[in-house]
Amino acid sequence: MMLYHLTIMPDSTTVEKLKVKLSGKGGTSICLRENLLLICQQERDLRVWDLETEENGTISLQSSKGFDADDVILCVDYSKRKGMISAGTMKGKVANWKRRPGESSVENTWRLQPSNQLPGKITSIEWCPMYSALAVNTGDELTILQEENNIICLRNKIAAIQSGTSSFVLINVLTSVHQDLKLKFQAKGIYVQEKQLVVWSEDTVMTYDVQTSLATIPSAAFTCRAEDVVINNQTLYCIEGDKINVRTIQGTVRQILSLPEMEGDPIQFHSSRHWLAVATSSGFLRIYNISGKEARQEHHSKYVVEALDEFHRFLSMKVNVAGNRIACTYYATPTKIGDKILVWDAEGDLVVHFSFLLGMTDQQQYEAEAELASSQGRPVTAAARKMGREQSRFRLPMHEPGPIFWDETDDRFLVCHAQASSQHVDLSRKSHACDILVGVSVPHLYFLKKMEFEEEEVRGEKSIGRYLIARSLREFSGVENCDESTRKGMMDFCYYLTIGQMDEAFKAIRFIKSESVWEHMASMSVKTRRLDVAIVCLGNMKNIRGARALRKSQEAGESEALQCAALAVELGMLDEAEAIYVNAGRYDMVNKIHQAQNAWNQAFEVASRYDRIHLRNTHYNYAKYLERAGALEPAIENFEKSGTHHFEVPRMFADSPKILESYVRRKKEPELHAWWARYLESIGELDGAISFYSAAKDILSLVRIKCTQGKVDEAASLALESNDRAACFHLARIYEAEENYSKAVDFYTRAHAYNSAIRLVKEHDMRDLLANLCLMAGGSEIVEAARYFEDIPGYVHQAVMLYHKAGMVGRALDLAFRTEQFSALDLVTKDLNAESDPSVLKCQCLNIEFFSVQQNSFQTTKTTKKLLNCFVWQKRRFNDAIELCRTRNVRLTDKVSELMTPTKETTPNDNERKRLLENIAELGVQQGNYQFAAKKYTQAGDKLQAMRALLKSGDTQKIVFFANTARNKDIYILAANYLQTTDWQGNAQVIREIETFYSKSHSHLHLASFYKACAFVSISLKMIVVTNFLQVKPKESQRHDQENLIVPFRWRLKHSTISQKLLRHWNMLQEPSTGGFKRPPTVPLQLQLSLD
Repeated sequence: MMLYHLTIMPDSTTVEKLKVKLSGKGGTSICLRENLLLICQQERDLRVWDLETEENGTISLQSSKGFDADDVILCVDYSKRKGMISAGTMKGKVANWKRRPGESSVENTWRLQPSNQLPGKITSIEWCPMYSALAVNTGDELTILQEENNIICLRNKIAAIQSGTSSFVLINVLTSVHQDLKLKFQAKGIYVQEKQLVVWSEDTVMTYDVQTSLATIPSAAFTCRAEDVVINNQTLYCIEGDKINVRTIQGTVRQILSLPEMEGDPIQFHSSRHWLAVATSSGFLRIYNISGKEARQEHHSKYVVEALDEFHRFLSMKVNVAGNRIACTYYATPTKIGDKILVWDAEGDLVVHFSFLLGMTDQQQYEAEAELASSQGRPVTAAARKMGREQSRFRLPMHEPGPIFWDETDDRFLVCHAQASSQHVDLSRKSHACDILVGVSVPHLYFLKKMEFEEEEVRGEKSIGRYLIARSLREFSGVENCDESTRKGMMDFCYYLTIGQMDEAFKAIRFIKSESVWEHMASMSVKTRRLDVAIVCLGNMKNIRGARALRKSQEAGESEALQCAALAVELGMLDEAEAIYVNAGRYDMVNKIHQAQNAWNQAFEVASRYDRIHLRNTHYNYAKYLERAGALEPAIENFEKSGTHHFEVPRMFADSPKILESYVRRKKEPELHAWWARYLESIGELDGAISFYSAAKDILSLVRIKCTQGKVDEAASLALESNDRAACFHLARIYEAEENYSKAVDFYTRAHAYNSAIRLVKEHDMRDLLANLCLMAGGSEIVEAARYFEDIPGYVHQAVMLYHKAGMVGRALDLAFRTEQFSALDLVTKDLNAESDPSVLKCQCLNIEFFSVQQNSFQTTKTTKKLLNCFVWQKRRFNDAIELCRTRNVRLTDKVSELMTPTKETTPNDNERKRLLENIAELGVQQGNYQFAAKKYTQAGDKLQAMRALLKSGDTQKIVFFANTARNKDIYILAANYLQTTDWQGNAQVIREIETFYSKSHSHLHLASFYKACAFVSISLKMIVVTNFLQVKPKESQRHDQENLIVPFRWRLKHSTISQKLLRHWNMLQEPSTGGFKRPPTVPLQLQLSLD
């Protein structure tokens, strides 16, 4: 059998998500409900496949639950409402598996319940989508099964819970006293008052008197077909058809309450104190005052569902103790529960609702839409952000309204049990043992207890017998037994806090003196993230540590959630603090909380997965904890994991040397060897200390012990071999103490203790070593040494060198010139460049000029180049550099010429930069470096002078290239004129270039002259050819042929191309100019070409 899982896309196409091959039989049936796939193969096993979590497994029939060993499953169905899988078997038994949340495997999630026996083989089975009813078809008959314990009533601290088809259990929720109530008929409903109760079936109504011990005494019984019954002050109110009959205990009708036809028939009602609320089939609500002898309507009827898009019928309806508000839920369709809770305020004649889907009331929704409409294009306001937070906090999109209850004393407190509409969603804070909500009485919520749970009670929950669980409200957790005034004050506080009236909220609790109540309210403020309330509570508690923790968190700039977490830690709310830190990603604080609780396994799990930076610290803290507990071996292991065993383990075994020595020898780590060696040295065992120092490779300690023993030479050899700086320094100190200064300086140098070496050299007049030591030391020592040498005759060159190395070039130059140290001067000037200090360069120029004049050394090329470089490097003395090159005939090399070229950075003024470039170009022309001059003229923007300089170079190729790129008329003419000075007659390429340049310059006169020259050249050539031809005397027979050759030649010459071009340009000169005058011919042209 192949099983396909297909996903339907929005465009109605399908995408294959999964394909599985399963073993199956011919009678295999498949049931798909919600996200649950059930596969029945007519065996004892049933395969369950969760399509959402993609987990699957098998659940089986069990003999311990009443199923035969040879029985098999034939059909199956699933109820989302009940969270139950039901199956029918071959032998007529119904198997039910209830879902148990919190389990990891499918087999443990579904718990098999005891079997139900029916006659015959079950052919089909199906759950009702509206009620908790299961229809079972055996072929011959249809049986409807309903779950037991579905009739429950809790009023005035007394609960009546159905335990069988004709039995109930009465429980006092305060004292846990319980009594059984046996009936002689199958009950349809029950209603409990403080001293009376009424129970009814399809055709019988029976009342009982209830004693203090919950013992029941039959009072009266009569025949009546009632849909719903309420008892109040010895009066029964019964829904009978389309009216409500008010009866006495004995069944006598005292009053009939009829409803208008438009309101429909009464379908359910609810009583609270002396108020009776009635819901009709058409969506109307009524409130009656039943405190007197007759019931009277208190307010007008209200059609509460007019604002709903869909309404089928009421699901549940409750009136508060003041009789001024009714809360109700409804079915939107026959199978779908509406997502809203409706509340009718009878005094204000106003219907409001809360939407599970939107997470807000209708008023909040209206305000949100108004805020959105008014804030188009503007930043989101604080009110809008707060509304968004509230909406996200209370939105329950995968839940639906369940049972609703008003508090028995406070008419403002309404509780609704939000039931998950999907089995994979459960946002409730109750434990898994709690079933449906059955009543509210501050400070408790009462839940029906699931029969399959026999676990220990969780925090905040208390079991009441076998059937009920009382869960404390969050606001009263820990102070459930407070007095009535405190309870009322706290309810007022919660109410005003909810609606944002902080002044009224604090007024409500100002008279509370109980420290436990303030502590509880501080805890509640942490849970609700109300730090303003928490501060007031801390003040009344006089909790200094909590206030300090909160203040430090605020000063650290932490978020509001983290401030609540810090306060929660001080209040002992570690679970709450941990949850906040997890949500904020502060796993370091989660780790600390686990450590504080000695929950080391959880601490290590958090550190290894989320807080690895503190993993070693966690091991260290755990090791300290184990050490205090006396578990030394695990402590050593964790010290090693934390990397602190090198000093923590020796500290721990300081009083047990043998154990410590054994540990050191076993670990063989240098740090431990060094520690043990120091210990042996402290007790005088030097040989053992040397051995362990050697193992630890602690050369300094070895050298120190050798020196102590007087073996200085061995120590020196050891230090030299290892080149250990600390050991060398120690030996240097020893040699200095022994006045062996040369060795002391040597070892100070090896130890890089240059200051100490320099000190000895100065003190003991070892000047030859000082310069090298200062160069190795660097920094201020070089300058100090230079000053030292400056005052000693014969060592000035050392001072110049040291100043130079220290970067004090100016000082070095000055000293070199003053003392005429020219060899040292050359070394200093080699490092001068354009980046050098301008003042140094200026000083260098002055010194070179002065000494050159004194020694008449300007004729030397070396001195001139030095001065030139200094001029150029100063960046503002380009003119001096140019003048120096002109007067001293210094040839411009590529390097010097580039340095002399001013840039926009060195010379921002464009005119000045142009003038400098022109001077450099003129210098290049003077020196015959025409291409360099052309380049500088081009950089200066004078392309015409650049062309003239380039013409002097005679480089035809560069001239032609420059003319083509210059795009200047004069340059075209200069280039063409230059090309005519070359041997152009025999080079067609040059002729074309000349013609092109004259044409681009629009110089027709020059072009005509060029064509004339070309024509004369052509004519001359032809004349030479013809003359040579005619000089030959032909025979008479050849004369005629010669005449035939001359005539075509004459015609070709007359119509030659050059002649035609010459004529065309001549005619252009004869055309009128732009002013209307003809251009006078300045060159006579002979266009009649003849050989006659």
